[in-house]
Parts: sequence; structure tokens; C-alpha cells
Amino acid sequence: MVKDCGGGRTKIIAPNIQFPFYREYDDYLNTLTMAAAKLTIQTDTPIGGKSKTFTGSFSKGRYQDLADASPILTITCDSDKFQILKSQFTTQFKKRPSRMCQTGFQ
Repeated sequence: MVKDCGGGRTKIIAPNIQFPFYREYDDYLNTLTMAAAKLTIQTDTPIGGKSKTFTGSFSKGRYQDLADASPILTITCDSDKFQILKSQFTTQFKKRPSRMCQTGFQ
């Protein structure tokens, strides 16, 4: 899903496996985890530095069967590792990107 932020800026705000749109959040996450959907995030480039590219995937398995204390998403770049636990993955994350353009994320 892509959001036009104006001024030539766009944001990818959700990985999508395929249409139709997902009716329930758990169904959406189940589709991503059953496919172990891959994710790539490239950071902004700091002045005089290089951007980083984090790659990873959703944990494999039925979303409902994954333990709350287990990572649902893991991405890495070199020795840097970022994980989101299932218990941290709520609808709050799903709804935040609609405000990304106003919060200054590039």
C-alpha cells in the first residue's frame, strides 16, 4: 500500500500479499506469517553517511499459534537487529502510518 505525501514523496505503509483487502487484522497478520512475508526497509541517509538497508521477514506459522513473547517480525542490517514481539504488534501500528507525512518521516 502506498501513500502519496505530496511533493514527490511517497510512503509504503503496509506489505500486501494480494487483494482482496483484509477484513480482520488477525487474518491480515496470518496471511503475512503463513507466507513468512519478506520485508526490506531502507533508512534515511544522514549527512556525510550512508543509509542502511534492513531485511528480514515475518515469523513463519499461523499467527494465532505464535507465542505473545515471540518475535513476529525480525529485520537485520549487519550486526544491527530489530524485532517486534507479537504482544507489541497491535492495530496501533497499523493505523500510525496514515500520519507519517505529518510527522516528518521521509
